[in-house]
Amino acid sequence: MKENSSVAEDLILIKKTLRGEKESFRQLIDKYKNSIFKLAYYMMGNYSDAEDVSQEVFLQAYRKLKEFKIRFNFHTWLYTIGLNICKNKLKRRSILKFISIDKLILNRDDEIIRQIPDKSATIEETLIDKEEREKINVIFAGKDSIVWKK
Repeated sequence: MKENSSVAEDLILIKKTLRGEKESFRQLIDKYKNSIFKLAYYMMGNYSDAEDVSQEVFLQAYRKLKEFKIRFNFHTWLYTIGLNICKNKLKRRSILKFISIDKLILNRDDEIIRQIPDKSATIEETLIDKEEREKINVIFAGKDSIVWKK
């Protein structure tokens, strides 16, 4: 029953925000900021990026609040915005990481050779990536009762 009252409270705050009561949106931020920050920190891996993502989530939510469909849960909508922002930032981050094909490396005889370093994942990294993808798939599948194991 608590969840239904929470959803009803969210809808009231959303309607008030749309009427121009900015304090109502502040209440929504206060209610969900920890959850969104945890998501961002988990996805981005550092505090600074998590703060930036969290701010972007609420800014985008505020700008698109008129598009929010009341049949959806507001927290789920915010979470989806957060996931999309994280995915886009991580995608951009991986695009910006590149290696030069012409990277110069000196061998033992101080001769210059051209080499592309091996950046392939270790078995451990591959398993961790697989586990993370599975967790994300669970999130996208709409499962609410996820227990994260360390």
